[in-house]
Amino acid sequence: MRDAGAVPPVRDDGLQLQDDPAFQKRFWIAERTAWVLFVLIILGALAGLTGAGGPLSRGEMSAGEGRVEYPRVARWQTSDTLAIRFAGGGEVRRLLLSGGFDEDFTIEQILPQPERQRMTAEGLVLEFAAADGEATRAVLDIRPRHPGLSSFALRLDGSPPLRPSVLVLP
Repeated sequence: MRDAGAVPPVRDDGLQLQDDPAFQKRFWIAERTAWVLFVLIILGALAGLTGAGGPLSRGEMSAGEGRVEYPRVARWQTSDTLAIRFAGGGEVRRLLLSGGFDEDFTIEQILPQPERQRMTAEGLVLEFAAADGEATRAVLDIRPRHPGLSSFALRLDGSPPLRPSVLVLP
């Protein structure tokens, strides 16, 4: 280390600068590491890891012939959809949302409107009318109540419970 008041020698390229090659090398490594990190963040966002689009932002589960499409990654205080496709059969389709669902999400709208809804010890039961033998679809507009990892259970027409997990970003 040179004295701060000392005049640096003239380099071969004619500049009279004091340089520290070891520091410059460390700085270049840090800079390139940051570039790689920024590229990974952008690729993750394009893939859907920040919610609102991309192949990784939505998940799908099935229970028999019924299917549930849910957000894997959602944004706090932003609406998202939970789409349900019930299997054919019967005149009434039932969707049971576990008690933990209402702690983590607000239901803003349900299309079509359920014929009946009731609270049970297990959670909220929504009953939809359906033409006999036809598959029925329901869409719930939901809004996360708080950031974090939210898990809940749901059942379609008495099927085994499905347990989607939703990462809610601030």
